[in-house]
Amino acid sequence: MRSATNDRRMWADEFADKTERAAENGRMKVVHSVTTTLVGEKKKQSVAVKDKHGELKTEKQEKLARYVEHFSDVLNREEPSLPAGDGDMAELTRLEEIEMGRIKQSDVKIALKQTKRGKTPGADDVCRLTKSR
Repeated sequence: MRSATNDRRMWADEFADKTERAAENGRMKVVHSVTTTLVGEKKKQSVAVKDKHGELKTEKQEKLARYVEHFSDVLNREEPSLPAGDGDMAELTRLEEIEMGRIKQSDVKIALKQTKRGKTPGADDVCRLTKSR
């Protein structure tokens, strides 16, 4: 039993030394994390859930029921009463008619040189094929 007490005391002393060194160096994040570890308190975070009328739900079952209600409302909506108008379609048609011209090999080389390493490739995997070396 004494061994466990001594071990616990040595462990706490090591943490205290670590905290003092961190405080001297201005590393307050380490000080805070060591202090919360020594104290043994962890805050239990809970998400605030309100019903349709703005009343706070605190019980787990009430929260789950509200989630079910919310997502069933969101996912089972009716079709929009105002579908896309003709003006919207005219704008899309105009955008499709933009002439891009022919892509030059020099343009591709410039674009690839400007690509950063580790960048997520597009659908054609160009970044992965050229920058993997």
